[in-house]
Amino acid sequence: MENFICSISHSESAFVKKYGKELFEILKRKTFKKSNYCCDGCGYDPFSIPGFDAKNLNKSLEAHLVEVNEKNPVDSKFKTLCKACHATQHIDTAATNNWVELVNSYLSQAQIINACRTNSIKLYLDDGTIRKLKKTPAELVNDLKTGERKNNKVKVIFTEKFVF
Repeated sequence: MENFICSISHSESAFVKKYGKELFEILKRKTFKKSNYCCDGCGYDPFSIPGFDAKNLNKSLEAHLVEVNEKNPVDSKFKTLCKACHATQHIDTAATNNWVELVNSYLSQAQIINACRTNSIKLYLDDGTIRKLKKTPAELVNDLKTGERKNNKVKVIFTEKFVF
């Protein structure tokens, strides 16, 4: 598992437009299999959920484009991420859709995501383990785009607008 920090990443849809949906689907299946169908960010395993139907796999896990290999697109690097970890890697989209609020905590982003997923986040907010920041997600995105923020240690919690 990796502890992802919020970032603005390569666009998977741009990859699909340039190299085709067929290649993307092949790479996605390969990536999912390599990760044993678990999120590389927080360890989320949809198959551990009682009654999980494999037909819903694409609603639970997503292929995240880490690096494009322009010379040989089949060698582009992908990671398996749950929807929440994927949102942290596309913080610009998450901010635009009002899916996140910025926070600070000694907890890892993975721990925070799992607390959001299990609806125990309020406990951490109430006891001060997680503190909301005054900076908005849109301000963070602007800082990332302008290069004002290079070492991004900020974390996010998910709003009611985000669907796990």
